[in-house]
Amino acid sequence: MNGLYAIPLGVPFLPALVKGLIAQTASDPLSLARSVVILPTRRGCLGLQEAFLAATFAPYYRVSGY
Repeated sequence: MNGLYAIPLGVPFLPALVKGLIAQTASDPLSLARSVVILPTRRGCLGLQEAFLAATFAPYYRVSGY
């Protein structure tokens, strides 16, 4: 997975990055674990974590007590 990739303007960056990483590593699940993503801020790292969670899980929220 070497190369330079671009994300079009107007597309949310982190969700698009996660979608692309998952698509590039679909044939070998362990290759995603070997990937390195360097982001300039802690906020970006937290956003990447949230984007991975959103891409891999479809959470179901239920409010209790009503």
